[in-house]
Amino acid sequence: MLSATRDLVLPTTVTGSYPRPHWFTEELRGRAFKAALGDSRFREQYLDAVARAAEYVDHFQLGDQR
Repeated sequence: MLSATRDLVLPTTVTGSYPRPHWFTEELRGRAFKAALGDSRFREQYLDAVARAAEYVDHFQLGDQR
């Protein structure tokens, strides 16, 4: 760690998508994402994962910004 930035909070950003976890692609079973949201098990797993990811970021946005 650089001593010049050791105690600083540095702003960062991620552009694009994180890798999809195994359960996500497995539970899709070839369905479109919107169709899979109709399945309560998939929807609960997805919402839990989004909530968990949101714990680690200051600003969280899904979708395009136009």
